[in-house]
Amino acid sequence: MNLLHILRIFFGSVYILFFPGFILTFVFFKNKPQAIDWLERIILSIALSIAVVPLMVFIFNLCGIAITATNVFIEILCLILLSLGIVYFNGKKKKL
Repeated sequence: MNLLHILRIFFGSVYILFFPGFILTFVFFKNKPQAIDWLERIILSIALSIAVVPLMVFIFNLCGIAITATNVFIEILCLILLSLGIVYFNGKKKKL
């Protein structure tokens, strides 16, 4: 296995198994000191990603969108961007 293949597996795994859940933990658990610590956030992010990503791909497959690498990449990217938008606008509302 060459280095490019190993990096592709590593970053792909982090993209699928960590980022969506990590951003969702900021949506569900606010960034208050009492809410959740970093170890719990990391474990919950992996668990949320394992739960949400396959469910989202399954729902899009039922809607007629084929399961390809490009489609899954775009679906996860949309989930991440939507979650970031929610976190951004919730933080902006608090400042007003």
